[in-house]
Amino acid sequence: MGRYTVSGTITETHEVLSGIRPTEDMEREWKRPKPYANKTMYVRLGSTNKYTKKVYRRFTTDSAGKFIISLPPGKYCIVQQPKRDRLKIPDYTAQNKQLRNFEQYQVADKKCFDDWYASCDTTIEVKDKNLLDIRFNIHFGWNPPCVSGGPIPQ
Repeated sequence: MGRYTVSGTITETHEVLSGIRPTEDMEREWKRPKPYANKTMYVRLGSTNKYTKKVYRRFTTDSAGKFIISLPPGKYCIVQQPKRDRLKIPDYTAQNKQLRNFEQYQVADKKCFDDWYASCDTTIEVKDKNLLDIRFNIHFGWNPPCVSGGPIPQ
């Protein structure tokens, strides 16, 4: 079974959230795709992300968000680092209770969170030829979906 080249560009956009009302220029800037530069991405077999599945391969984007990897035919789930391992959300644990109210966080909807975690940032299928110049965007909010308050869990 042969291997094929998969190459492309990853960009990122950000949620428009702020303690003050952002200007139109600020909103445009946050929504404008920028290179997802110098980031490691993880490849799992199949079309869903399961932390119990071993990471098959990983690759790192360059300063322009470009990447290149070699894969045999198959379906692949590509995820960013926060989805590589099982996230630890201390939902009213002793550690979380020691934080000030505005620093505490909790899973507002466990099913929603589990569904988000199981989703791939993109899926690809390698058949019998190279996949060149694929493009996808990762959109970031302040927290993962279905999590409220506090710092972003790692």
